[in-house]
Amino acid sequence: MESIDRHTGRAARWGLGLTLLAAALAMLSGPLYRMKLLALFPAFGLLRWAVYAAIAGAVICLVALVVALLRRKRGGGEAQGVGTAALGVLVGLVVFYVPYSVRAGNHPPIHDVTTDTDDPPAFVAALAPRGASGATNSPEYDRIVKSPRGGPDFDVPELQKKAFPDIVPVRLAVAPAQAFEQALGAVSAMGWTLIDQDAAEGRIEASETTTWFGFVDDVVIRVRPDHSGSRIDVRSVSRIGFGDVGKNAKRIRAY
Repeated sequence: MESIDRHTGRAARWGLGLTLLAAALAMLSGPLYRMKLLALFPAFGLLRWAVYAAIAGAVICLVALVVALLRRKRGGGEAQGVGTAALGVLVGLVVFYVPYSVRAGNHPPIHDVTTDTDDPPAFVAALAPRGASGATNSPEYDRIVKSPRGGPDFDVPELQKKAFPDIVPVRLAVAPAQAFEQALGAVSAMGWTLIDQDAAEGRIEASETTTWFGFVDDVVIRVRPDHSGSRIDVRSVSRIGFGDVGKNAKRIRAY
C-alpha cells in the first residue's frame, strides 16, 4: 500500500509540474511574439503544444486523484497526492479552456466588422500606420473573401449578420456636433489610441492593441445627421489574420 501511495504522489507531482509548465508556455506565447522573438505561427504552435501538455498533465493528475480517493475510501488512511492531483487537474483545465473558448471555430472567418455593411465607414488617416506596420489585410471593405483552404468564397455581410445581429448603428436624439463629442469621449473611455478626428467630416479613427499577442486593430467611427438627430456607425478591422475570433464585434459592442 505504501508503494501505491508513493507512486500516486509521484504521479500527482509530475502531472502538476506538466500542467504548470504548460501554463508558463501558454502565457509566454503572446509576449514572445510581441517581442519579435517568435513569428506568429511558431507562437501559435507554442500555444497549441502548451494545450496538449496541459491535457496530458491533467489526465495524469486525474488518474492519480481517482486512485488516491479510492485508496482513502477503502480505509487506506490519508492517501498521498490528493491536493496536488486536484490542483493539477484544475490548472490543466484552465490552460485548456482559455484558448479553446476563443478558438476560431466559434466565430465566422471574418476580420472586418461594421454597423453598416451597405456603406461601411472608410479609413483615411489609419492608412499610413497600417501600411507602415505591414498590415496584410486590406483597409477596403471586401464583401466577398476567398477561403484560405480553397473552399467556397465567404459572403462577409451575410456571415456578420448571422453571427452578430446586434451590431447595428446607434441613433441619438442630439445634433451631429453633440453626437461627435460623445463619440469622441467614448473613444477616450475605451482607452483606444486616437489616430485622427475630423468634426467637419464626422470621422474619428483610432486603434487598439490586444493584451496577449499585441495585435493592432483599427477603428473608424462616422457621425451623420439622421432626421432630427444623429446616426453613429462603427467599423473595426484587424491588420493581420484571416479571422478575428470575434474580437472586432466584441469591440464594437463594448463601444
